[in-house]
Amino acid sequence: MTSAANEVLEIQVMGGGEETTNGRYKARQPNIIPTGFTTTCDQMNWNDQRMWQQLTDGKTTWYEHENGSYVYRNVSDGKWWIDAPDGGGVYIAAGDATSVPMSKWNLLPGATAPAPTVQPATVQPDSRHL
Repeated sequence: MTSAANEVLEIQVMGGGEETTNGRYKARQPNIIPTGFTTTCDQMNWNDQRMWQQLTDGKTTWYEHENGSYVYRNVSDGKWWIDAPDGGGVYIAAGDATSVPMSKWNLLPGATAPAPTVQPATVQPDSRHL
């Protein structure tokens, strides 16, 4: 992982009207494809590897909720996306690859208001590494 976003190991999505997107998300390697992204690609008869390479820069960390929701930066439109577990886009915000936007998220069509806020989550240090 190489972007500044990689320094944040977890983020917290809060207050969004789409309950499945609220919660803690863990940082994931850029070369791993979210399950929901693959689901969407399969439904559209797209190659998930090719689409992931097309939409991401291969360097920027993305974040995954335990329920499969995910947050990633789309280089095609220059925006960060919060997608539901099924891979459907819910929220979108402008931002560069250095960090996930904390505010100014917008609802995509069909999403439930209000838009969320995002903040870095507090991670307990691993005592083996102190």
